[in-house]
Amino acid sequence: SMDTSVIFRIDAEQVIQIHIDWQDRYIDDFIRPLMRGLIRTKVSQFTVNEVNSSKRLDLESDLSEEVRTALEDKGFVMDRFLLRNITFSPEYAATVEQKQVAEQKTIEREYEAEQIRRLAAGEADRIKTIAEAEAQALRVIAAELDKRPDLIMYRYVEKLSPGIKVMLVPNNAPYLLPLPSLEDGLSTTPPLTPTLTTPTPTPLQLSETILNQVLTPTLSLTVTP
Repeated sequence: SMDTSVIFRIDAEQVIQIHIDWQDRYIDDFIRPLMRGLIRTKVSQFTVNEVNSSKRLDLESDLSEEVRTALEDKGFVMDRFLLRNITFSPEYAATVEQKQVAEQKTIEREYEAEQIRRLAAGEADRIKTIAEAEAQALRVIAAELDKRPDLIMYRYVEKLSPGIKVMLVPNNAPYLLPLPSLEDGLSTTPPLTPTLTTPTPTPLQLSETILNQVLTPTLSLTVTP
């Protein structure tokens, strides 16, 4: 419960209208319900510990201003508002605390969602920037290759592993030769050394008849009468 007092008076210029609206019921039908509603609404914005601490002055100041405004709208002039005592039942205190905890969690979830949206937007911008930079780089490379077609061959060789040896041959085509294997093969294969063989003369066996024919000249003479 909350023990409050409000000191007010009727605006002389609004007497007739107040009588038309409330007659003599303005305290029970207007002032009391107004105070209960404003107090419940305002107190729910403070924790139980805050109401029982220095925040109580803030609560009293806020209530005083709102009550003053509400009374003036209906033809009453507030002179003073007093907040004397505040006590909470365990049930009401628990209800207020639960409501405030729920509101705080809602605020935290909204903040987390906003942070996620910002991070997602930042990541999207980063990916877009990288993609645009890569596209621009590819355009520059394509333009350079149009001017210097041999550059792609140079970059191709440059990107090979440092342990790989290559040999570029003419005809505008690269032939990759496994030089280490080739060198190993050459180092293990013995060199070819030509061997010269001196022929051995074979004696010619000639019969005596053949020898006589070769050594004895034969003269054939044909005489025509």
